[in-house]
Amino acid sequence: MNGFTKFFAGAAVALSMTGAAHATTFVQVATSGFAGPNQITWDGTAPGEGTLTVSNLMTIINFDDALFNDGIFGQQAVLTLQASTNGTGVLAQSLPNFTQAGLDGYFEFRSFSDPSVVLLRGDFTNFWLTGVTTDTSGNFTSVGGQLQLTSDVVDLSFLKGDNAVFGFTNVNPAYGITGGQLNDFIGSNLVGSFAGYVPEPSTWALMIGGFMGAGAMLRRRRAMGAFA
Repeated sequence: MNGFTKFFAGAAVALSMTGAAHATTFVQVATSGFAGPNQITWDGTAPGEGTLTVSNLMTIINFDDALFNDGIFGQQAVLTLQASTNGTGVLAQSLPNFTQAGLDGYFEFRSFSDPSVVLLRGDFTNFWLTGVTTDTSGNFTSVGGQLQLTSDVVDLSFLKGDNAVFGFTNVNPAYGITGGQLNDFIGSNLVGSFAGYVPEPSTWALMIGGFMGAGAMLRRRRAMGAFA
């Protein structure tokens, strides 16, 4: 699969409402397989402890155009991610599955053309790194944790319950556990998606009705004052 095919496969943007929760996927990250090697690393320091790092990894980020008109090709960005267990990590095993929990830190997508512009930033606590031993793919996800998304180009204040998923699809060596410790690995390829929840339609209706009622009361008071 060439780079352009990967890009279009990874960068498609969907704005969808699913069920009563009204989850909105507002941005996805294109595969970054064209990046250099050794840009994703896990440094395991002790059982349940370690640091996950993504350093200057080139990728494409696409917002839904209703939020930010970044065009069909999206925005070229540089991703940095730092996540550490800070002495509180837990490695849960149900082999071959594993969960490395307790990762706190941040990720940041900066514009490649203007590094002063933060396209998307996420500050998180208690993220999980999940995978299968002997496999080369796994997920870094907000399941079990909390995430706050911010941006210099998009107003994200309406989002509730922010969540994110990074998929590491080419780690080397494959995931392994030795003596209760997740083995070190490196990689260069990821995909990702970020989402949040918007208020229920009924909530919007109540808000709008409240605004209309307040406006009617103000108009009535002004009319009564003018009559007096």
